[in-house]
Amino acid sequence: MTVHSTERGRSNTTLVRQEWAATVSETAGHDTEHLDAALTLLRAVEHGLTKTRPQNRATRPAAQQ
Repeated sequence: MTVHSTERGRSNTTLVRQEWAATVSETAGHDTEHLDAALTLLRAVEHGLTKTRPQNRATRPAAQQ
């Protein structure tokens, strides 16, 4: 499957990120004491997920007859 970015998709992604950031900030009581550690952890998770991503594009299975 190939996913193409659209203006609506980009807009929705921006909205979700803003809502997620507001929710996380509110939940943490706007405390940024451990923000650097959290960002370091999230970058490590992102790097690990990216590294394990398949390098070749999946192909469509042949249609069954």
